Amino acid sequence: SPDNWNMDLHFLERPNARRVQVDLLEDYKTNVPLYEAWQAFMREHQPKTLILWGQGDIFFTPAGGEAYLRDLPEAELHRLDSGHFAVEDHLDEIAGHIERFYEEKVARHDEDPTTNDEEGAEGQAERKTA
Repeated sequence: SPDNWNMDLHFLERPNARRVQVDLLEDYKTNVPLYEAWQAFMREHQPKTLILWGQGDIFFTPAGGEAYLRDLPEAELHRLDSGHFAVEDHLDEIAGHIERFYEEKVARHDEDPTTNDEEGAEGQAERKTA
């Protein structure tokens, strides 16, 4: 939507916006040392994961989306014919993926959305009584 670009421009023109953007860019480098811990968490807990990736993203290449599958082999990966701002040009498609994923993978486990399928209802009951 063109409104999104106008909103972005509005916020970028505010006082101190340049400083905020520089701070954000500088903060990205603090993520890299945390990757190993995040990957270990994903391997251990196997959270239900939906990955929507713009094939033409020049910042986060398709290999980045595929790398998640090493730690989350049951994750759903959808490659979109888009770039970095996929929501701008594929909103309906993305919303459809999110709605379906939620209905199929999360809502049916609404007692505890972090429960793995292998654990099932018995595992949920054990955790609730613990």
